[in-house]
Amino acid sequence: MYSIKLNVKFLILLIYAPLQICCGSDPATNLSCAADKDLDRKCQSHCYRVVKPLLQHASDVYQKEQEHSNLLAKIQQQEINIKSIQADQAILQAKIDDQNHSLTICKDQLADKDALIEHKNAVIKELQIKQEVKPKTMQVDQDNLQAKVKSPKSLLESYESHLNSKDALIEHERETCSKLCDSMLARLDWTVVPRRKDGRVNFNQTWSEYRQGFGNPQGEFFLGLEKLHMLTKSQPHELFIYLQNFENQTSFARYDHFLIGDESESFNIKSLGKYSGTAGDALIYHKGMKFSTIDRKNDLSEFHCAAEWSSGWWFNKCYHCNLNGVYRDESSSLHHGINWYT
Repeated sequence: MYSIKLNVKFLILLIYAPLQICCGSDPATNLSCAADKDLDRKCQSHCYRVVKPLLQHASDVYQKEQEHSNLLAKIQQQEINIKSIQADQAILQAKIDDQNHSLTICKDQLADKDALIEHKNAVIKELQIKQEVKPKTMQVDQDNLQAKVKSPKSLLESYESHLNSKDALIEHERETCSKLCDSMLARLDWTVVPRRKDGRVNFNQTWSEYRQGFGNPQGEFFLGLEKLHMLTKSQPHELFIYLQNFENQTSFARYDHFLIGDESESFNIKSLGKYSGTAGDALIYHKGMKFSTIDRKNDLSEFHCAAEWSSGWWFNKCYHCNLNGVYRDESSSLHHGINWYT
């Protein structure tokens, strides 16, 4: 008995009888043996013809099973490769997003630098013009001085006139002080930082506008944070604030050491000094705060103070005073505008 195992799913068992060896002297026996041999030969041929297709089919099935297994292995490997490619693609996309974000930041910084360079160029040009004019002015002063030296009488008269003018100026300051603040008024050489009087200028400006300054020097305007920083850094400065409401009631606040930082510090209020005045020390709430605008939030509030009150200012949470707020006319019922809380 012999068997062939093709696979676990298909099994064929072949059974055949061994050939009998017949030999002897009996003719009848020999005849029977020859008949058996012929029968065995015919049976074997018949069995092979029946079994051969089954064997061929089993072989084909086995081959297909192998091909199927190979294809499944290839599909699994392709799926692994696809997942690996997708992971690499996600990493590359994240890097691209980071690069785009960094590029946006660089563009913003470059725009700020360009604006600062433009401002510096304007200042340089102004200094160059002054430098060109200065020699001419010095020549005129020299000629005048020579003329006065040649005429002692004229020099004496000029000096007496200067003393009289100085006395008149002192008297004018006293009269103005009495009318405005009932205290020591700021000297006439002070620089106006902001002026608000009629609401013709919009003070809800961007960071760039507040840095450079805006408005009309003959009307409402803001000097500019960059200029204000350079002024307060060059030498000690005082800050004088004069307020007047629609009932013509006036008050003032004065701080004896006003200093703000540069743009890298967001123009924060570094010092105020000692307070004096009648308006109340509202600005102390904003000491140390950075400047905020509609496009740059530096306050400590949960919401955007500059956007909420439509103005740039040294907001805290949000303010006790805001001199850059929306200008409200006398008939307005809104409370939030140009405010100074006492």
